This record gives sequence, C-alpha cells and structure tokens, in this order.
Amino acid sequence: VRIEALDILEDLELPASVAPPLLELAQGNASIAVRAAAFRALGRLNQLEEVRQLAERTANDMDAPAALRAAALIATLPDGLPGARVRELIAELLKHPDGRPDAVHAMW
Repeated sequence: VRIEALDILEDLELPASVAPPLLELAQGNASIAVRAAAFRALGRLNQLEEVRQLAERTANDMDAPAALRAAALIATLPDGLPGARVRELIAELLKHPDGRPDAVHAMW
C-alpha cells in the first residue's frame, strides 16, 4: 500500500511540507522498494537542498542497492548531477536487473 501511495505522489505537484516524511521513508524504511518509491516522489521536490543532497549521495553510493540508487538518480533529474555523471550512473545501473527499470526511466 505504501508503494502504491508513493507512486501516486510521483505524478503530483507537492508542497515542500511533505519533504520531511518522504526523506524519512527514503532513508530509513526497511523496504528497499518503499525507499525507492519515496525517492521517485521526492523528484518533484529536488529544488530543496536536503532532497538534492540525499538523492545525489545515494545515487553515488556504490554500496547501496541498485534499485535504490536508480530511484535516487531519478530524484536528481533534470538538473542535479552533471550530464556525464548521469550517463555513467545509467550505464552502470543498467547492468543490474533490479536497477534497470529506474535507469531506463532516468534516460527519459
């Protein structure tokens, strides 16, 4: 249910007031799928410094699960990371089956 609710948020314009609970889910939920969905929803709020910093740090964390890194990458777009770094991350994430869907999403 959380994932479905977060997936809906991904398509909505969100007020900055929803950032704290989404950041908490993105960082601390036990489910990688919930954390990834929270990052995708946070993409609408990537103009906020704390959102951008967490998303960039997670996207670049080679020890994080590929699905989580890919979703964090989506949250940095379109103007977070330099284009060359985005292409590098996408190429690396496409190698992991659990990161492919969000890596493809990040390409668009």
